[in-house]
Amino acid sequence: MALGAFSDFIPAPFLSGRAWIAPMLLAGSGLTVLIVAPAYRIGGWKAVVGKQLFNTMLALCLAPPLLGLLCWLVLARGGPWVYTRVVGVDFEQTHVMQTTSMPNARACKYRLSGGPLAHRFPGHLCIDEALYRRHPEQRVSVLLRGQRSVLGMRIASISDVP
Repeated sequence: MALGAFSDFIPAPFLSGRAWIAPMLLAGSGLTVLIVAPAYRIGGWKAVVGKQLFNTMLALCLAPPLLGLLCWLVLARGGPWVYTRVVGVDFEQTHVMQTTSMPNARACKYRLSGGPLAHRFPGHLCIDEALYRRHPEQRVSVLLRGQRSVLGMRIASISDVP
């Protein structure tokens, strides 16, 4: 859901690489400590653990990666999206990209991948059904329009090139 809010944004390569995994896990661990430590100080271990030790240990193991993902969404997607929206310059680019269909997907059933999205996360843009039906499961030349900044590109429209 949160990731879908910035589905029209392609972050710069330095914001979407694997180099972000360790720092974001570290940030998530730090945030977990900031949440758990005050609870422990106020009510002791019982305030942290509660009645079920297994659920608490599961939460303590899952909190760092999930909080790290949240930090990454804010730092690598949200902030750059706002910056690009405010100070970005208009651009038009043509790329050869691949159309795909994901019939079981809830939100993004028709996707465009490749081009500037290669080796990015997520590696696709959502497209409308009409564009997909004109070029089902094939490579197509598309014109991407939007705004660009040092931090990435916000895609405002996608159209196929005749």
